[in-house]
Amino acid sequence: MADILLAHCNHLYFDRKQVRKMQPYPPLQTLLAAACLRREGFEVALYDCTLEHSDDGFRQALDRHRPRLVALCEDNFNFLTKMCLTRNRDLAFSMCRAAKEAGLPVVVNSSDASDHAAEYIRNGADFVILGEVEITLLEAARHLLGGSGGNAPVGQGGSTASMGSGGVGLGGNGTAGIGGVGGSAGGSPGASSKEDDGADCTVASLPAQAANPKLPDPFKKLDGTRTSTKAEWRCRREEIRKLAEKYAYGTKPDKPQSVTGTVSKSSISVTVMDSGKSASFTASITLPTGGKAPYPAIIVYGGAGFGAPRGHVRR
Repeated sequence: MADILLAHCNHLYFDRKQVRKMQPYPPLQTLLAAACLRREGFEVALYDCTLEHSDDGFRQALDRHRPRLVALCEDNFNFLTKMCLTRNRDLAFSMCRAAKEAGLPVVVNSSDASDHAAEYIRNGADFVILGEVEITLLEAARHLLGGSGGNAPVGQGGSTASMGSGGVGLGGNGTAGIGGVGGSAGGSPGASSKEDDGADCTVASLPAQAANPKLPDPFKKLDGTRTSTKAEWRCRREEIRKLAEKYAYGTKPDKPQSVTGTVSKSSISVTVMDSGKSASFTASITLPTGGKAPYPAIIVYGGAGFGAPRGHVRR
């Protein structure tokens, strides 16, 4: 018997292109969530539908593991979870309904659920986690199943949404649920209006890269101690950002000395100057041949298409 059954809805065979490639991605976010829950003492089972799924497969998993809570946790690291959204959503809804038929609470986290929380809640989800999932899912498990912190309101680490007669409301720091279940509405204390609210944190010297066959512990700080409170996460997140900048993305430049530009009916030109150097770029503007201004704007970055025929856009 498991405390929590974790699942995701990214079935490879929903996407013909991915079937031709046959390079399935592991559900990393789902596995990270499982590791966090297990570390805190919860018994966790996993239903992985990446390669195999049937209408009865999830119900069989419910019968086999007999969980007390179901959590649908998508791999938000994987851009493929943004594809085939309608079919993935239908699969998520069927899992939610199956769990509710079994009398189980359901927590969902995915980019699609964040954008359509009300639909997920109407189809059986009790909570939709918005934003970072690990801490909020852990607190939701404690709240719904009891144990350490079981009487605390959900949402100390992320945010929850719920729905009542007034519609979907945001509660706590990061989950969406129905009818004020997730805590007081009206804001997300865990969110920040600053781009980098950990800029004042002191980050120790970054370690050299080292081979690690296991997923690193996101809560283990550079000094070897563990993040144990919500307040500590702000500076731990800054450490992770510094590591990502050094080994993956590169550092973001500071604000330049000046940015100037010109706009005409056919183009936008921008010039950036800093430390005696300058760089410029131009973006073309194509106005419709018919209709009446003002026109809606469609911005295409890097020349990539967006699925709409050019002729229709220009009309």
